[in-house]
Amino acid sequence: MTERLSRQEIYDRIRTTGKESYILEEMKRLGFWDNSGKPTPSEILIQKEKRIRQELGELLAKENKYNNPEKLLVEMHKERMKKAKAEREATKQKK
Repeated sequence: MTERLSRQEIYDRIRTTGKESYILEEMKRLGFWDNSGKPTPSEILIQKEKRIRQELGELLAKENKYNNPEKLLVEMHKERMKKAKAEREATKQKK
């Protein structure tokens, strides 16, 4: 029996991978799309679009991070504290 996703999980997958990519994956899973070794041009195009969407999402997240200086400062502080804690732990392990 196949795993059934909730409506929200489906929406989340569509949001992350793209509508066409999700439809292609489901068509392959259900046997409506030929799973032969050589990908079709439409499959290649959908995969490229998926990769580009992911890159765009990452870039937008970076842009949002840099647009808010207060949030960036807090994040830098957390990272510095995390590094210092790791160094203290390493020093403690040496002793």
